Amino acid sequence: MKKVFYLSIISMLVSASAQAQSFTMQRDTVSTELKDHQIDQYNYIRNTSGSSIQVQWRIISHNLPQDWVDSAKWGLCDNITCYDNATLGGVTRTTDPIPAGDSCLFKGQLEGSSPAVTSKGEFYYTAELTQGTTTDTVTFVVFEWNTNISSISGNQNDVTIYPNPAKDILNVQYDKNAGIRNISIHNLVGKQVASFRVNGSGNSVKLDINNIPSGVYFLRLKDNTGRVTATRRFTHQ
Repeated sequence: MKKVFYLSIISMLVSASAQAQSFTMQRDTVSTELKDHQIDQYNYIRNTSGSSIQVQWRIISHNLPQDWVDSAKWGLCDNITCYDNATLGGVTRTTDPIPAGDSCLFKGQLEGSSPAVTSKGEFYYTAELTQGTTTDTVTFVVFEWNTNISSISGNQNDVTIYPNPAKDILNVQYDKNAGIRNISIHNLVGKQVASFRVNGSGNSVKLDINNIPSGVYFLRLKDNTGRVTATRRFTHQ
């Protein structure tokens, strides 16, 4: 009798856990170079529940320069419309219903051809998405360099980090031809919390993150000029 009771409890817990995770994001970080002053950064929300859901979302942090906020045509799009710069202030939006098993567009877009948009570098904005007890975040990273700086070396798709989430050690693998010399860790508001020098001729490194508080961070790989060649997001447990 006890065995049947325990099995029933386990079944209920498994069922509750499955119901709790109502959606997933296709990608937790979308990183794109701004070319010809315009980009579309595609991502999707997938409904993993057994019924139709609506997901609430809002921007929780960003480091877009003021000239980008004021003059660039920024937007974040769901299955209703593309919302403009006012949404950067943290306004909560709600998607139209997403049927069970279906996906919903969640796309960032930016058009910065205005002469008033002059800032160059790497910038980001992070959105928090919530439905019931499920909460997730997605970060869109945008980088644009001065015309006298060559395109980013290496391939962002060649960078792998594991495990993620990580506890004490984070393994990073990358293209040995990218000339990586430094890897820095930044929190969600862009503050650097750790920095590591690496061998420029190597292709992997183990980072000791034991002294970093638990949370969500950005990993930035830089070449010998200090230029960011790739960005990854990870969670420290």
